[in-house]
Amino acid sequence: QLVVYLLMLLVLSAGCNRQSVYNRILSEADAMVEQDADSAHALLQTISDVMEHGDEPSQAHYLLLTAQTAYKRYQPVPADSLLSWTVDYYDQASDRPKQCRALYYRAMPLYELGQHDEALLLLKQGEELATGLHNVLYMAKYHESLCMINDRAGCNDLMLEYAKLFLKDAIQLKDSILIARGFNHVSTAYTCLGQDSLAEKFMLKTLPYFRCSTKQEKTSILTNLGCTYHTAGNIALSKYYLELSLKVTPRSNTYAELGDVYADEGNMVEAEKCWQKALTSNNPTIVENTLTSIFNRHKQNHDDTKALEVLERLYNQKDSLSRVSEKEKIAEIQQKYDKQVV
Repeated sequence: QLVVYLLMLLVLSAGCNRQSVYNRILSEADAMVEQDADSAHALLQTISDVMEHGDEPSQAHYLLLTAQTAYKRYQPVPADSLLSWTVDYYDQASDRPKQCRALYYRAMPLYELGQHDEALLLLKQGEELATGLHNVLYMAKYHESLCMINDRAGCNDLMLEYAKLFLKDAIQLKDSILIARGFNHVSTAYTCLGQDSLAEKFMLKTLPYFRCSTKQEKTSILTNLGCTYHTAGNIALSKYYLELSLKVTPRSNTYAELGDVYADEGNMVEAEKCWQKALTSNNPTIVENTLTSIFNRHKQNHDDTKALEVLERLYNQKDSLSRVSEKEKIAEIQQKYDKQVV
């Protein structure tokens, strides 16, 4: 009996120590996830067995951070049912700050997968929660997402409303790149509403933030200016800012936009060069949008052979993403089954 009792103490002690390690690493990953998603991801990889051996709070925290790091690194997030469980867990636990975050990282992948209605409801729920918590960082995330969604939907008045809310959040956060992006969103909204003078006024407000910005922020400001001028139909200025952005830091999204600008200009040789560089991106959205641009140009030029080749590649890209998503779901089901057996 003494031996059994000692064994039980050892097992309990090992379990407590393991849980302590989980809690420490989760706290460390959480502290760095906003600024350094790659390092947070590497930390989380060291406790991948938390879903089998951890308690419910650590499992929910792990899933939240996994979704957050994956989304920031343009990787597939955990299956929706797992994220749904995470949201429900934080709701029942009355942990509003983490529920606010979980709603966001459940909503955005759903929206990008085309499940717009469900995603929009989650975003509105999250926006209300973030506002109630006075969590300005997540108010900014929700307001910017709702701004961009309304832009895609063609709801220009609502886009302007959310763009102004996002700009207000950015100013409160004193984040230069967010402020510049806020001015850019307001400018784009005014362009969509046909108010070009106001659009240019807000667009030029991004420039004072250029000198005090980091290299990455400068690239974003210049690329945003290029995109805005492209939307407004000013090809010369759009090309100027996009090429200037590439001199600061070459980025795939800048190449993708510049390829579209060259194509609109009729310079298909330079457009193809830019698009090929954009296709090297590890961001599936940029690759998909670039392939769509190439396909549309071939169709416009009545080059059906090349259009078909690109279309096949585009479908393969979408199919690859679907397979990754299905792999996540299969892993999730297997994990649930293993846990039930244990």
